[in-house]
Amino acid sequence: MRNPELIYCGGGNEPFARTAGRYGLSCGAQLPSTVYYPIVFADQNWKNPNREKYMRALALHKPRLATVLDWEREEQLDEVLSWADEASRHVKTVIIIPKVMGGIPSIPTQINGVPIRLGYSVPTAYGGTQLPVWEFGKRPVHLLGGSPQAQKMLTHYLNVVSADGNYIQKMAVRNNAFMATKGAYKNAHFPMLNEIGMGHIRKDTPYVAFEMSVMNMKAYWQDAPCSLRFAVERDLPAIAKIAHQYRDELGYVMMPALRESIARNNLVVGIRFGQVVGFVNYRARKDGGQTIYEIATHKNHARKGVGQALLCGVPLPIRLKCPVDNASNAFYEAMGFRLDRTEEGRKRKLNVWTKGDSYE
Repeated sequence: MRNPELIYCGGGNEPFARTAGRYGLSCGAQLPSTVYYPIVFADQNWKNPNREKYMRALALHKPRLATVLDWEREEQLDEVLSWADEASRHVKTVIIIPKVMGGIPSIPTQINGVPIRLGYSVPTAYGGTQLPVWEFGKRPVHLLGGSPQAQKMLTHYLNVVSADGNYIQKMAVRNNAFMATKGAYKNAHFPMLNEIGMGHIRKDTPYVAFEMSVMNMKAYWQDAPCSLRFAVERDLPAIAKIAHQYRDELGYVMMPALRESIARNNLVVGIRFGQVVGFVNYRARKDGGQTIYEIATHKNHARKGVGQALLCGVPLPIRLKCPVDNASNAFYEAMGFRLDRTEEGRKRKLNVWTKGDSYE
């Protein structure tokens, strides 16, 4: 199964949206509202719909995907399709949210040549779809809201191609960070920062929690075997031990440089059953991209998906260099990196790999 497009839908919160975008998530918003960033997804206020203002906002922002009036009563279908007809002039895919039992066969697959995607509101305190999942059949589905766990569970029953939500933001403002794997915490997937050894952070804690949540949400959808968090001082002995396993490939990894990366939140560790099983160390470039200096997995956990998970902890775009005769080149190609060029190194030729829009 191909992972769905993940959309952070957080309204007008610019810092959270910027962070989500840096890690490759798309952004969405409920319209009409103030929007500080480009959006690919728009949702209308189903409790208080205003067609005129919503369509005006769609014409202004031109998102790729947009919902229309929820189909809640059988006699509403013509009105819902009228909304879809108008929305199709401004978007590339219209999302219709069916809530009428047995009504899905009446929803066309396209309107004015624009594809129609079915919407499924993940049941929460805010609302939710009560239709049985089998009524959706094989039709493409967009998930609206809910926790990452609830959304992923629904992929076993629905043809999910996109999903939006702001659940991780709601938890981050409480200083809870989403983890890709369950732990022995009060909330198994959403520990408090102090439960994962980061209780020393006193500044911008919701933003730190949110950034780690975004990393882990990406890793979670890839079935990662470990969780990710920013490294702290006590992780250094374990990191040094892993680096020593790859001395020929990495050379000497210097502790002062790692401490500097910790201070910048540029050193990320993979955690499995409470143990550090891998790390990635990177630096931000002046052009807005990131250069990976070291990435390594403990040899006891090699070929289990830890390396793929660690890449979720690095904002995009990414650039790195790898000796042409290093077996890791195949890994970077498999992870979607593009071979930009080969250049002369001090001792041997290096492949320059890139990933992310700014480098492609």
